[in-house]
Amino acid sequence: MPRQPLPDWMKPALDGRFNELARIASQLDDIMPLRQQQSEIEQRLKQELTFTQFKLILEWEEKLNYRHAIEKEWMYRAGLRDVCT
Repeated sequence: MPRQPLPDWMKPALDGRFNELARIASQLDDIMPLRQQQSEIEQRLKQELTFTQFKLILEWEEKLNYRHAIEKEWMYRAGLRDVCT
């Protein structure tokens, strides 16, 4: 069975829904304590590391988050392809 391309309107609609779900997920009860803990750790790092060391950690974290975003987007799109076949 050949795959059918998604209609032009569907990608923005799915992206919008995904973004809305990500926003909701960031506010879950399980997430809020983790956000607080992360903030506390960040403050400790700022106090205990040099500016250069702290900046290096932020750069590492940025690359890690970007990589995870790419991986999740790939899985999201692969799931869509599976559903639409």
